[in-house]
Amino acid sequence: MKKLILLLFIPLVFSCGSLDLYKDYGTIKGWGYKEMLPSQVALNGETFYEGKLSEGKTFSVGGRIGGDDATYYYNALMQDFGWTREGDEFTGYYTTDVKRGCLYFHLKREVAIYFYPKTTYNVFRLTLNTPTEED
Repeated sequence: MKKLILLLFIPLVFSCGSLDLYKDYGTIKGWGYKEMLPSQVALNGETFYEGKLSEGKTFSVGGRIGGDDATYYYNALMQDFGWTREGDEFTGYYTTDVKRGCLYFHLKREVAIYFYPKTTYNVFRLTLNTPTEED
């Protein structure tokens, strides 16, 4: 019985390390996400979202990324979710679908993607801020 409990506990210990980073956010395969109204998303370059991470760091989202770079980050998210690009479409089995009306963010890539409730998305810069000694 102790071995069974240990086997169930070990995956939790090793898989929850990234959850501490996104304490107040949902996480899917390295991407944090936060539900957000489309009216809260600013396309004019201003910061439209600020968040705080569990270790005291903060991050901000703003400044739209367009063109091929936006497509690159969109493809990266889809591939992280298990999708494979075939021509202009993504296909896959046992994949994760994006949640519409959510802002997805990846701290290491320093990028955020907002999926509007219908079929469009926009990609934004994410800035990771380290706390100063005055904070």
